Amino acid sequence: MLQYNIERFINNIKIILNENAAKEGCISSIGELEKEAGISIGFISRVNQKKTSRFTIEQADKIAELLEIPLLDLMYSDLDYAPLNKSMKTIKLFVDRLIKDTQDGDLFWCHNYNKFLENELSANAYKTFVDDPEMHEDFNISSEGWELRYKTEQFGDIQLGFNDYYFKVSLDGEHTIYLIESKDNNANLIVLKSFDAEDLIAYKIAEKSSLPESTLDLLFESVRIRSMDVDVSYNGHTFIDNYLGIHHFPQNY
Repeated sequence: MLQYNIERFINNIKIILNENAAKEGCISSIGELEKEAGISIGFISRVNQKKTSRFTIEQADKIAELLEIPLLDLMYSDLDYAPLNKSMKTIKLFVDRLIKDTQDGDLFWCHNYNKFLENELSANAYKTFVDDPEMHEDFNISSEGWELRYKTEQFGDIQLGFNDYYFKVSLDGEHTIYLIESKDNNANLIVLKSFDAEDLIAYKIAEKSSLPESTLDLLFESVRIRSMDVDVSYNGHTFIDNYLGIHHFPQNY
């Protein structure tokens, strides 16, 4: 199970309980929730105070079931996050779908070092020479003195670490999603590339984020895990299925 923020988890529980107070027949108190979930009275408050305890996966799953919310949303989403505009609501639905498809193994993500982004995203990623020998020991500066940057309209040029990773997945043969990291600069970018355009569709830069940070963190964490998967070709799957006597093919193919 992925790590999660216990304060966010309990805060999300409280938000749902408060909303349920105005609904008939819904669980609307901590005590009622604990009773229905089969956990000791006061346990949620004790966990919230200590911050070091954790719910078991069975307890968390039961709580999510009783509150009628997907467990991942209860654990990772910011339910009190400021309302998104219509455009960003669509982007969040898209990112949520990427998370689900990634966790289900329906998307195959490739990864490589950021230093190759200049070739991949030539419209906005570029290298520039830094004429300062003392800076060449910086993680973000290559040994030859080159710095990698990504142009954005809102935040200007963002410095990217050469040895950080980016991840990419082709969605339909015409559009590719890029997840770009810059750990030293605390930046996560999601770029949609088509044949004739590059669009920055979501970001987390320093203290600013276009989507709930938990949503972006979950996407990047899910992709890191699945990027270790082996991409088996259609012919490979055909042979394996025939060998096992199973006559079906993955939906991706």
